[in-house]
Amino acid sequence: MSLEHLGDVKAASIAEWVSIDAVRRAIQKHFRSFLMTYVDENGQSVYGQRIKHLGEGDPFLLAFRSS
Repeated sequence: MSLEHLGDVKAASIAEWVSIDAVRRAIQKHFRSFLMTYVDENGQSVYGQRIKHLGEGDPFLLAFRSS
């Protein structure tokens, strides 16, 4: 489901909306894409390498910067 179509899905609450399978899968897909493609001002991946390390069993904790 595209981001544009997410707004077309109606529910009584945000919790109910997120619990809809198609919505949940779309959010997961778009969030994963963001994490893997987001780059800083130098064109370097911000989260991709951290996620790769997590997948390799590295105890590094993924932290989000809000700047």
